[in-house]
Amino acid sequence: MTQWGQAPLNSEGRVGMKFRCKITGEDGNTVYTNVVTAEKKNEIIIKNQPQDVKGEIGEKLTLDVQADGVTSYQWQYSTDGKNFYAWSWVAGYDKARMQFELTEGRNGMKFRCKLTGEDGKIVYTKTVSALHINYEEWETPIL
Repeated sequence: MTQWGQAPLNSEGRVGMKFRCKITGEDGNTVYTNVVTAEKKNEIIIKNQPQDVKGEIGEKLTLDVQADGVTSYQWQYSTDGKNFYAWSWVAGYDKARMQFELTEGRNGMKFRCKLTGEDGKIVYTKTVSALHINYEEWETPIL
C-alpha cells in the first residue's frame, strides 16, 4: 500500500527545512526516501490588469497581463460574457501577452486570462472587450 502526506507550512520557520520518510517493510528492512526541502509557494499578485482593446478590422490587437507568482497563462474568450473558452488555436494564448487580428466576428468579444499560481490556485483577470473603431468617422473635415 502506498501512502503519502502533506504537512502544512504553519510557520516561516519550516521554510528551508529538509524532510525524508522512513519506510519499514513487513520483513523489518528499512529504507528512506530522498530528502526534500520545504518551500513556500507564492500567491498570484496581478500588477497590471488587461485593458479593452480597440482598432480597425484587420488590425493586430494586443492583450496583456502583468503578474507575479504565475506558472501558467490561458487567454479565454466569450461571445456572451458568461461562458469562457480557451483560445488555444491563437498563438500566445498561453503567454502573458497575446496578439490577435480583429475581425467582424471578434468585434465585441470578451476576454480574460486564467492564471495558475505557484501555490496551485487559479485567479482570473478582469474581463475586457475588443472593439471596432472606424477611424474614418473620426477624421476632421478639411475647410
